[in-house]
Amino acid sequence: MNKLAFKKYIWLIDTIYQSGNEGISYEKLCEKWNASSLSQGKKYPLRTFHNHRNEIKDVFNVSIRCRKSTNTYYISDEGRTNPLLKKILELISVNQVVGENESLLARMQMEVRPGGECYLSKVMDAISKNHLLQLEYKPYWSEKELVYSSFAPFALKEFKGAWYLLGTREGTGFEWVDLKDVTDIKVLQDTFTPPTEDAIAAALAENFGTKVETIETQEITVKVRASLASKLRVNPLHTSQRELERKRSYSIFYYYLKPTEDFLNEILSFGSAIEVMMPLSLRSEILKEAKKIIRINS
Repeated sequence: MNKLAFKKYIWLIDTIYQSGNEGISYEKLCEKWNASSLSQGKKYPLRTFHNHRNEIKDVFNVSIRCRKSTNTYYISDEGRTNPLLKKILELISVNQVVGENESLLARMQMEVRPGGECYLSKVMDAISKNHLLQLEYKPYWSEKELVYSSFAPFALKEFKGAWYLLGTREGTGFEWVDLKDVTDIKVLQDTFTPPTEDAIAAALAENFGTKVETIETQEITVKVRASLASKLRVNPLHTSQRELERKRSYSIFYYYLKPTEDFLNEILSFGSAIEVMMPLSLRSEILKEAKKIIRINS
């Protein structure tokens, strides 16, 4: 694929993505094409457009579909609901704008990625083929580098901008490996039998954050101020989140998860905008931590 063709694909994906759920007609697309520097004064034939649609599907796995009732083109619903694909589309959109106006970079502040992304493709391949891994690992809690000579990888999880690998070593239970702390990964020829899909799904969903703790999964209800409730509706705290009650000044949300240390810290980060209603054991832990904060800051 040459550089110009790649830019055309990016332009087409971004233009249609920006049109939202309503989509964009071929005629309107041509107007935007003519106003783009990529056109070089040439028209955008319908046949070329359809060829680009097929090539984008092959290269980016992004489906551009036609809504026959309005004769408009749009990014398939998967592109808006699949979190990974949605992130790719958003990055394409930002890159397209910055490419047209590089001075914008001076006015943008992005989070620094912690690292580990370079291992994602290797890890995903091992997961899909049930191959064991050899990991060289230097976590923050260890003074020396660790070597996991036989690690069975089950799943990946993104948490607060970092990637974590869920798996087991021989004779141990589930554990998380922070990919940013991995110094080397080797895919072994030996294979393993993974747990059931239900067991992996439960480990991913019920263990909030990246610590596996031997505690029961519990039903949790919290009362939050209206301002925080608005944020939680847009950015749910957890996949199990449900809004049970909505009032003018507050809302009550429900969760089903393990109240891990990460979850405790998440609740504390909201300060007085949130109140744990149930279970009482979690409410007690929050009170205990709050007293510690008061004591050391008094």
